[in-house]
Amino acid sequence: MSNYELKQQIAQLYLRATPSLAYVAPAFAQPSAPIATPSTGQRVFVGFVSRFFYRHSILKLMEGMIQRLPRSKFYVVIFVVAPPSDAEIHHVRCEAESIVL
Repeated sequence: MSNYELKQQIAQLYLRATPSLAYVAPAFAQPSAPIATPSTGQRVFVGFVSRFFYRHSILKLMEGMIQRLPRSKFYVVIFVVAPPSDAEIHHVRCEAESIVL
């Protein structure tokens, strides 16, 4: 059994035990606009959220992904919670198209 199949079985177990987990808010039941995908010619918005975007292991783990996302397909936004100021966060800010502090 693959990991995916095992996760599917666990999800079904949870749904049988707690049917309310399947609830979908009316606002999300029908998308109000088409989802941007590379196939529609629109860039997909990707956001990274962390309070550890400074000289920290989280930044080191995420920095390569943030840098290597093709900007022709993705619009990258970084959400920094309680940002410290150091050279590392300045470097990542240069990589993103938007920063939300």
